[in-house]
Amino acid sequence: MGVSPVDPYIIYGFWAFISLVLVAMLAMLFRNTRDIGELRGELRGELRGIHTRLDETNQRITETNQRIEEVNINLTNRINSVESRIESIERRIENLEQSVASLRENVARETGEIRGMLQALHERVDLVMRHRHDDASGEVVLTPEQVSAD
Repeated sequence: MGVSPVDPYIIYGFWAFISLVLVAMLAMLFRNTRDIGELRGELRGELRGIHTRLDETNQRITETNQRIEEVNINLTNRINSVESRIESIERRIENLEQSVASLRENVARETGEIRGMLQALHERVDLVMRHRHDDASGEVVLTPEQVSAD
């Protein structure tokens, strides 16, 4: 048996079928390429939007960090100022305590001196009060101190 001749129309039909399959595959390829291009464009647009939002957020974070830094510097300056005022007040209090202590010593010493003076004055007043004038001679006579009876 030999090779049977194939009708050329069958071969043409097979080539036509393969050609249609290839055309369909090319159409699907172009359609997929177009769809992929659209998706790629949408993704790029979304990514640009995300990048824009990220840039804005980063800018806000940077501004917030700068404000926080300014507030920290301001608070640090205020705290340092308050600490220096407290130190100044503490020094003043120490000076006042020393002044009060020295004044207390002076007052105690002066009080002792004043008490001594008052005692001497009291004795002199007692001496002055214990006298009488003698009408006949005109002399001053000191009377003895009388002790009160119990």
